[in-house]
Amino acid sequence: MDIDWMTGVVLFLIFVILGFWHYSGFFQEKMQTQDLTYVGEKILNSLLTQSYEVPVYYNSSSGSLETLSLTFSWPEGTKNSTRIFSGATSLECNISGNKLYWTADTVKGENMFLIKFSKKPSNVLCNSDINTSNPNETVSWVMETENVFSLYKINQMLSTNYTDFKESLELSNDFQIVIINNTETFYGKTPPLSRNVYVSEKTGKTDEGSNTTIRVLVW
Repeated sequence: MDIDWMTGVVLFLIFVILGFWHYSGFFQEKMQTQDLTYVGEKILNSLLTQSYEVPVYYNSSSGSLETLSLTFSWPEGTKNSTRIFSGATSLECNISGNKLYWTADTVKGENMFLIKFSKKPSNVLCNSDINTSNPNETVSWVMETENVFSLYKINQMLSTNYTDFKESLELSNDFQIVIINNTETFYGKTPPLSRNVYVSEKTGKTDEGSNTTIRVLVW
């Protein structure tokens, strides 16, 4: 009777130990996957910037080559990158203080324009020599904001030593970044064959409007 009881206790303990070993491995693997997910997302987020678009309305009484203006308050660090479009055509423009000026061939009645800018270091893009006296004031609509890939941040990363970039994000895992547009550009280390590799991927537009996919492999 005592032997049967002891055998039962031993078997019970064996099952408990095996169960603990199995589930501890499962949770450890799950935590590792979460950590690798975090690394991939952190790298992707480091290459994003905020891009802004502001629709602008103007009602022309005649339709001609006109100088137009908009009084506007830019988010910090975005003014220099400002461009203005009529459809897909970039227009000549100039910025003075909180005033944006541009010239456009308008039509009689409703005319729509689109101002674009993003948060990035940039030379002043709206620097055309245009006549800013007696401009016709326009009306801005609701500003739209979107997170897009920053070409400035991507190029800055590509020109930075891998170890320095890794340290700047305070990462311990190794990784490889693949930038896919018309070609594939590789940055970082080559993934090992003997390790599990976690992949994060995001497809979207850059702040210049081109489509890009960035894939991050972490191990």
